[in-house]
Amino acid sequence: MSGIIQEIEKDRIGRFHFMRDAKASLIGRMMIRKLITQRLDIENTDIVLKRDERNKPTLISPTGFVLAPSLGSEEDASSENPSTEASANVGNANGNEAPEIPDTVILCDDSEEVEMRQALLKTLNFNVSHQGMFAVLASDSSCSRIGIDIMNITSPGKAAENQDHYFELMDRQFTAYEWVQIKTFYGTDEPKRMEKFTRFWTLKEAYVKAIGIGIIVNLKRLEFHTKSDLLKSGELVTDTKLKIDGEWKLEWDFEERFIDNDHIVAVAKEYPERIKAAKGKKDLAGAGDDDKTETKDSPEPSFTIPPFEVVQLDFLCSFMHLLYKPDYAWVENFLKKK
Repeated sequence: MSGIIQEIEKDRIGRFHFMRDAKASLIGRMMIRKLITQRLDIENTDIVLKRDERNKPTLISPTGFVLAPSLGSEEDASSENPSTEASANVGNANGNEAPEIPDTVILCDDSEEVEMRQALLKTLNFNVSHQGMFAVLASDSSCSRIGIDIMNITSPGKAAENQDHYFELMDRQFTAYEWVQIKTFYGTDEPKRMEKFTRFWTLKEAYVKAIGIGIIVNLKRLEFHTKSDLLKSGELVTDTKLKIDGEWKLEWDFEERFIDNDHIVAVAKEYPERIKAAKGKKDLAGAGDDDKTETKDSPEPSFTIPPFEVVQLDFLCSFMHLLYKPDYAWVENFLKKK
């Protein structure tokens, strides 16, 4: 499996201390590469990924698709050889446009297929998250940016003596309104309080992962308002709204659900065209605001949001050409992890 991903990521995964973390990271990288091969209909060997300055995976190659020349002679055919070298200053995998002159090209004879692939490339976005036994991936061509986070709801952090101590340690990460939602509604019911805490935390992480800044932002600037109470197994919640510095961010949608009995997954999606549509209108309040005014500028999705699909290792490995020969020494060290 390690031969499917790039050397730089293989080295990074090799530094994980625990086996479960290394496995989850490896599966996450394999899911990204599988997504790209399927969406762009290209070989794994044509994909180059790189982490940006914020440590977010970005797509470096391929950067574009062009028409193949008319191969009327052996001379013409031999003179055309697509480059496989990556450029460091090309578009990323969050919906940004590819550069006008691609550094890496995939030759194609069909102009309609070229247009289709170029359109897919411009809307290709993805994000992964993993915890424990789960690695999850989210991708949606309808939004400009996307982020995902998964978290276990069952226990507080290891550094805390108990739940109250844990909440004290995390006090600066949540607003007064959010703490009321976490602490007040459920009294001394620790499982419910922990579930609500986890819900807010995954929402914040999904958002900051979508914008690509990591947890370096002051999370207290972000305030989530939930219409629904606790999440229910098997149900998808899409009515949560976001305020930043007291201002509603109506261009953001959030999807929340249980992926099993103990893990919550949150997905953040940005739709910037809503800002243009709402320009000139009065800033409407959102769900959970004091005046209870309902927001009108952030409609429910008009399409069915698919559930997460469990994929098997065979699926991730199928038709994925190796980038290099198997590294048995790396595999041996991998299997020695705790």
